[in-house]
Amino acid sequence: MSHRSRFLLFALGLAVFCYLLSQLPLRDLVENARRTGWLIIPILLVYGAVYACYNASWRVVMSDERTPIPFWRSYAITLSGFAINYVTPVVNLGGEPYRIAAATPWLGRRRATGSIILCTMLHGLSHLLIWLTAIALAIAFHPHGEIQVAGLSVLGLILVGLAALLLTRHDQGFLEALLDLLLRLPWLRRFVQNLEARRPALAEVDRQIIAFYRGHRRRFFLALGLEYLGRCIAMLEYVLIIWSVGIHVTVGDAFIIGAFSSLVLNLLFFMPMELGSREGGHYLAFALVGLGPELGIYAALITRLREIVWIGTGILLIWFAGRSTPRTAWLKEEVGNP
Repeated sequence: MSHRSRFLLFALGLAVFCYLLSQLPLRDLVENARRTGWLIIPILLVYGAVYACYNASWRVVMSDERTPIPFWRSYAITLSGFAINYVTPVVNLGGEPYRIAAATPWLGRRRATGSIILCTMLHGLSHLLIWLTAIALAIAFHPHGEIQVAGLSVLGLILVGLAALLLTRHDQGFLEALLDLLLRLPWLRRFVQNLEARRPALAEVDRQIIAFYRGHRRRFFLALGLEYLGRCIAMLEYVLIIWSVGIHVTVGDAFIIGAFSSLVLNLLFFMPMELGSREGGHYLAFALVGLGPELGIYAALITRLREIVWIGTGILLIWFAGRSTPRTAWLKEEVGNP
């Protein structure tokens, strides 16, 4: 990534972050941080371990590369990518192009693209597995009548179907199938026709995805397991938040809260920094496990404070962690074939 591009991305990210920060109830955030006490420190540190798992998953995906990215550089790229996603409106995918550009000096553009798309697909699959786990826990330990159990069961079946579909895409390719689907939609066809010229490049990335799934099954499930582990560690945040107000909560209940609030946030993916949707998701999730919904609002404010800290760190790392790049930039087979 060029010096100019990095500066523009840093400036834009900082501007959006400052704007979103101005829309938040800062007085309430500070007051709730004081209420949390010393536990605010481990609450903030939990996501350091979460991002370490996501980074480790990415490193498993690219472990056979001849010019691997240094550990702390890949960690910084991972953190900055998620920070950009949090502040990106509409689809929360702005971090992926950044991660591709940042990884290109080591991996080359196409292999960087393939590794990031693989990680994004694994991240999505781990989300589905987390939600399925939470549904099983909710049915087992918090039965709310036949209607609620039936609703959770239907939701579980839908998630199983989505997980199976995503696994199929790992085995058969994703990008060309997505392009074919978009070209069949009349209202989108005119906007995606220009991508037809890039079909060979998309096919090459698909071949990387298929080769990784079929030829490196052990690494595939290790990378998926690390993504899942990261999501599990994230649930400890809710244990600490609830403990901070003197209420005992089991890890299982914290898992249900974290997973269902995450599900609501992903359904409302078009909200930048999850404005409004976070509070509503936590309100419903806390009610599901029998805790006061008002506690969900408190938890939402603390998790938003944690997000502010990590988003700010990620935006800063766009600039400070990208000053040096490897001298051997592109893989030989990509030279002259951008």
